[in-house]
Amino acid sequence: IPADTGLRREMTNYAELKRNSPVVQREPEIRIPKWMSEDKQVLRFEGYFKEAVTESNDESFRVRKVLFYYYLEDDSLQVSEPKVENSGIPQGAFIKRHKVKTEDGQPVKPEHLLPGRNFTIYGRTFHIVDCDAHTRKVLGKAGYNVRAAEPYPVDPYSKARSDFMARETGADPTVYRGMVSNPTKDFVEAQLGNAAKNNRKLGEFLKYDKKVLRFDAVWDDRRDYGKLRRFKVHFYLSDSKIDICEKFDPNSGFDPTPKLMDKQKFLKKQGRSFLPPSSGTMSDFKPEDFIQWNDLHIGKVLEVNGRKIEILDADKFTREFYQSQGQPLAAPIVRERPVKVYNRDTEPPPHTFGIGTEEDSAASWHSLHPKPPRRDLEKLQKYDNKKLSFAAKLNSQRADDRDRKFTIQYFLGDDTISVFEPPIRNTGVIG
Repeated sequence: IPADTGLRREMTNYAELKRNSPVVQREPEIRIPKWMSEDKQVLRFEGYFKEAVTESNDESFRVRKVLFYYYLEDDSLQVSEPKVENSGIPQGAFIKRHKVKTEDGQPVKPEHLLPGRNFTIYGRTFHIVDCDAHTRKVLGKAGYNVRAAEPYPVDPYSKARSDFMARETGADPTVYRGMVSNPTKDFVEAQLGNAAKNNRKLGEFLKYDKKVLRFDAVWDDRRDYGKLRRFKVHFYLSDSKIDICEKFDPNSGFDPTPKLMDKQKFLKKQGRSFLPPSSGTMSDFKPEDFIQWNDLHIGKVLEVNGRKIEILDADKFTREFYQSQGQPLAAPIVRERPVKVYNRDTEPPPHTFGIGTEEDSAASWHSLHPKPPRRDLEKLQKYDNKKLSFAAKLNSQRADDRDRKFTIQYFLGDDTISVFEPPIRNTGVIG
């Protein structure tokens, strides 16, 4: 029994020690870097500058409106000029995003962009007239006095143009009413930098990107010693285009053409010519002239280059999409193709030579491109190096064969057998 030393263990109360400590322990201050705290925080200001017009009797200056984007994360500035229809001026990005300095060499700050102020950068003087609600809220919290919005000045050209359009159309010239699109106009706009078409179709693309409706279809070509040929019809929801691919059977004898019809718009009314369905002047057609997803259904026949492609079935995603849109698809149409089976009058030759196994020899009889027979890997791993051994003797009436002994081994891994004769000296048999 150990001796009693008189020492006792007690639990230390760290909260009490901290409370009685002469030095108050403070938590370290957490400082978030500016590029994280101000990430995606942008101040938007509206302004203009006056551009002198020297060679015109109708005007001496023109007011050009610009937008200022001030990024709080790195104090950079971007100036953009909204595009005005029929202005004749290349508009868009006026100053690319970077850190801008004023004439005094000081970096541009939000106080330089307050409404009602003028500031000069790169030899051009801008006047700020307004900012958005978010910018007013941020600047108000920072202690800035943001003035009310100011009106834009009216230049003689803009006023004359507005009066002319009002007389010609009788409509409000400040309202944007869209424009007629055609391939030539799209090409010219793309060359000038507007390749995305002002993102008018971006919402539809983002909503239906990578969503494709897939249908099973057939073309009955049995009239001229042909057969029932099967196809896959894909309808892309993002841009309402269709492509058709043929599904070939093994050893069909047909050339593996990748697509019967490449991805393109498909007209509802086809002509008698064997031209691609989307050939012709695209500006002559309206969006409703092309096939949409609600025009495709079970039993629909599409005429492609003189071939009548009939839709028979659809995959699971396509059926769920039509069900969610309130237009469920009908039951699939069964069109089976007769399969000819030719009986073989011969059997595999016997495995008489000792190279390989019987399965290896039979593989070259079943196919012109033989493959090694499959092996049961699970069984090989389970019974690896496991075998059954038996002792045997030769059933013979000859006197020199009565004393011959054999060992028969059965391998459990691959169900093979080996026969081995141990050699015996002075018997005359090699073994």
